[in-house]
Amino acid sequence: MSKQWRWLGIVLAGYWALIFVGTHLPMAPVPSDHSSRIPLDKIAHFSAFGLLGLLLIASIRDIRRPFRVLLTLTAVIAAYGMLDELTQKLVPSRSAEFWDWIADMLGGGTGLLVGLAIRLAVPRTPIAEGRRGM
Repeated sequence: MSKQWRWLGIVLAGYWALIFVGTHLPMAPVPSDHSSRIPLDKIAHFSAFGLLGLLLIASIRDIRRPFRVLLTLTAVIAAYGMLDELTQKLVPSRSAEFWDWIADMLGGGTGLLVGLAIRLAVPRTPIAEGRRGM
């Protein structure tokens, strides 16, 4: 295994652990001022899972069957997002929200699609292939 793939795996595992811990820390009470129409919570979910989707697609070495890869990784993101939401109910001041899960899936799907588009658009180079001769 090349250093690039090893590092991608380490970054993916670290980031995944970080978002798990971040979504399971007790929250301070948030004032219920509804004057702001920007759903910051949903933007945070979308962004966190968008980066997770990018890292997941980047960590896949072989994308000869892009539809199968997208389908599999979408299922992984959907299942993890659901598990993440359901286990938040075990943390004081946290709750499971259907719309958070939807934001997770939309962000993850967007990250996967953007990552796949980049992977397919950028030509393979010796660095990307892991320099076999070294």
